[in-house]
Amino acid sequence: GRGFGAASSTPPVRQKTLDEVVASFETCVPVADALCACCSGLTYATCCQPYHLRERMPETATRTLRTRFTAFAYRLPAHLIRTTHPSCSDWDDDQARWARRLHREGMFDGYHFETLEAEPEEAGSDHDEAFVSFRATLVPREGGAPQRFVERSQFLRDDEAGWLYAHGDIRSDDSWIDVQGDGGAAAQLLESARKSVSAQEAQEGTAG
Repeated sequence: GRGFGAASSTPPVRQKTLDEVVASFETCVPVADALCACCSGLTYATCCQPYHLRERMPETATRTLRTRFTAFAYRLPAHLIRTTHPSCSDWDDDQARWARRLHREGMFDGYHFETLEAEPEEAGSDHDEAFVSFRATLVPREGGAPQRFVERSQFLRDDEAGWLYAHGDIRSDDSWIDVQGDGGAAAQLLESARKSVSAQEAQEGTAG
C-alpha cells in the first residue's frame, strides 16, 4: 500500500562473458605439432598458439598480424577481439555481441587461408605505432580461383595488451580501398574491392 508497486521477483539476467560465449563455438584449431597457418615454418605450439591461449602478448606488430591471420584460419574470434584497438571501426564495447557477430558472418568458413607473406615493419609517428604490409592468399573450399590481396595495416601499442590492429588499406585488382574493418578479413575485403572496381567500370561505361 505504499504506492511503489509489487517488488519484482525476477532476478536480473546475467550477461555472458566473452569467454563463455566463445566456449560454445566450433573451432578449427590444429594439433600442437602441426605447421602454423601463418607460414612461419614453425609448429603451432611454438608460433601462434601461446598468443591464442593468452600465455603471451604480441611483442611486435608483425606478431599480431600473424596471430590474427591464424585466428581467422582457426576460427578464434576472441583473439581477434582482444587484438583490436578501440579506435578501429569494428570495435564494440559489448564483446559477447561482437563475438557472436564474428561467429555468424565474419570467419570466412568457405575459404582456406593458404599463404601469408609479411614485409618488414614500418615505423609510425612514434614508438607506439607501426605499419605492416602483407600479401595473403585464400582458396575457396568448394573450388574457384584463389583470392589474393595486399594490405597495409596500422597497429598501435597498448601497455597491457601489446600491439593491436587499428586500421587497414587493402589493394585488390590494382585498386586501393580504405578499410576500417576486420583486419585481414580477406573474403569480405576482397568482395568490397570487387564491388568498387565493378562500380567504377560501370560508371566509366555509362560515361563513355
